[in-house]
Amino acid sequence: ARLSGGQQQRVALARSLVRQPRILLLDEPLSALDTGMRAKLQHYILRVHEAYQLTTILVSHDQREVFKLSSRIIALHHGRISQPALPPPMLLSNGHNGDFQLSGEVLDIEAQGDKNIVKVLIGANMVRIEALPEETRHLQPGDTTTIRFDAGQSELLR
Repeated sequence: ARLSGGQQQRVALARSLVRQPRILLLDEPLSALDTGMRAKLQHYILRVHEAYQLTTILVSHDQREVFKLSSRIIALHHGRISQPALPPPMLLSNGHNGDFQLSGEVLDIEAQGDKNIVKVLIGANMVRIEALPEETRHLQPGDTTTIRFDAGQSELLR
């Protein structure tokens, strides 16, 4: 029997974890997978990373994947660090006043107490938005959403 691409990736990850590494290097681990399997394995990689408290180095050209899976980002250009230790950027960190809307792709929705944190990729920027659970119940990763910014407040519009 032949294994699917997703099954092969899970087997490869399981084999590497059996050795109980202190550092896990993932070089374009999901690049050959379809969108659905890619999302499942991204979630699985996050769970493994948290459960085993591994230092994980992810090499990827997919910005959505990088923002979803990373707590720190180091950009390389021709093999050299060009932007060291960048956290995922926050759009509008300068406190812009004014009402405008931006659309982007939902990367992740994380429950935190009585609110949800929604990660949205807008262009090359990841924005984290606090929202009530009822505002996000119809959203899932991969959906396109619109965010309205008004005088320091943000609102998901779907």
